[in-house]
Amino acid sequence: MYSDSLQREGGFVVDTASDGNEALLKIAQAPPDLVILDISMPELNGVQVLEIVKSDPKFKKIPIVMLTSTTDYAGINECLAKAASNYITKGDQHNEIMDKIKMVIKLNQRLKT
Repeated sequence: MYSDSLQREGGFVVDTASDGNEALLKIAQAPPDLVILDISMPELNGVQVLEIVKSDPKFKKIPIVMLTSTTDYAGINECLAKAASNYITKGDQHNEIMDKIKMVIKLNQRLKT
C-alpha cells in the first residue's frame, strides 16, 4: 500500500519487512536512507526496533518515521522522544505522507553536508 506509492510516485527504492526482527536484519545488511516503522509490528514492535536502531552507533543517524493507526499522542511523543524523525498516521492524506517523508529525507541530507 504505502510501499507501492512510495516507489511509483516518490521514486524511492522500497524494501519491506514482515516483523521487527526482519526489519533489524535488513537494516543491518543494507542500511537504508530512511526507515518507516509500524508501531504495531509483530515480534518486536516499532518502538522496540526504534530503540535498538538508535542505540547502535552504526545506525543511529538513520531517520525513522513511525507509522501508527491511532492519534495516541502519548505514544507518538514517546517515539519522538526516542529520536524518531517524524510520524504518520494511517489516516493521513497521501500527499501529507509523501510531504513528511520527503521533508525527513531532505533534512537528513542537509545534516550530512
